[in-house]
Amino acid sequence: MALQQNHRYKLIYLLKILEDNTDEENGITMPEIIAKLKTYDVPAERKGLYCDLEALRNLGYNVVKTKKGYKTYYSLDKRLFTLSELKLMADAVASSRLVTARQSERLIKKITKLASKKQAKELQRNIFIYDRPKSINESIFANIGTLTEAIAADEMIDFNYLQWNRKKQLVLRLNGEKKDISPSFLEFYDGKYYLIAYDPLDGKVKHYRVDKMSGICLNGKKRLKAIDKKEQASYSAQMANMFSGKLETLKFEAEEKDVGILIDEFGTSAVEIAPLPTEEAKYICRVKLQVSNQLFGWLLGVSDKIKLTAPESVVEEYHRLLKQNLSSRSSAR
Repeated sequence: MALQQNHRYKLIYLLKILEDNTDEENGITMPEIIAKLKTYDVPAERKGLYCDLEALRNLGYNVVKTKKGYKTYYSLDKRLFTLSELKLMADAVASSRLVTARQSERLIKKITKLASKKQAKELQRNIFIYDRPKSINESIFANIGTLTEAIAADEMIDFNYLQWNRKKQLVLRLNGEKKDISPSFLEFYDGKYYLIAYDPLDGKVKHYRVDKMSGICLNGKKRLKAIDKKEQASYSAQMANMFSGKLETLKFEAEEKDVGILIDEFGTSAVEIAPLPTEEAKYICRVKLQVSNQLFGWLLGVSDKIKLTAPESVVEEYHRLLKQNLSSRSSAR
């Protein structure tokens, strides 16, 4: 009885065998197909399989027949995604700061299921997701779903906005309870999702990190202001950092409320924070980074909150660059 029932699904099993074991570069012989069907308790013989392969072609699957020496191979050519396309997607997931390491692993496993087994092994060998700045907020997907729902329903939202503390924990910000925020659109930038929204209390447009939002709920009130497409493009253009150079362990000083600037940029595992503050109530943070002009440019942008203190050679290089830029501007005048 089981054999008869399984035989009904022979075409499905045959397609699964081709999807799992073949691609543009790898095929499978008829004896191998028959042997694999047997593992599913599906009896098969060559003549019937030729008709089944033709049926798959008629259904739109590009089943290719290739001769190599004395052997004939069958394979699915031109899969939905090429190996390079799958690697691009897997790399994007692995490097994204938006999702946690666990979520990255789960998503990459789903991506590898779109490849043959040989391609999947190659993908898994070449994808690394550790030692990269990652989110720790597991609710990111739920947040995106709720925000999308609010925008579609034209409703305002309430939520709590979080920040990092010296213990690398996300805690409620001072005045972090947000009420009657009017969501406009979601912006994906530099591996992070932002909500662009109108805050009626301050009377201006703001952006919020979606992975730092907690307890988002629609409050039933109609949105006060929506940003049009032209404004969206302008806002998106304003929202930059690629570092490349000699690797150094840099030391920074910052107040506790500002150490999150370093954590946001470089990740929780990269930033080491001294357990006790200095006499000036500043925390010592160490980060191993590649020193470059782009890094100095980023540092200049946060220099009112983050101070570079060591190593001395890097501090001198940073000051020299600043003086050089000031001198160039003076000469230009």
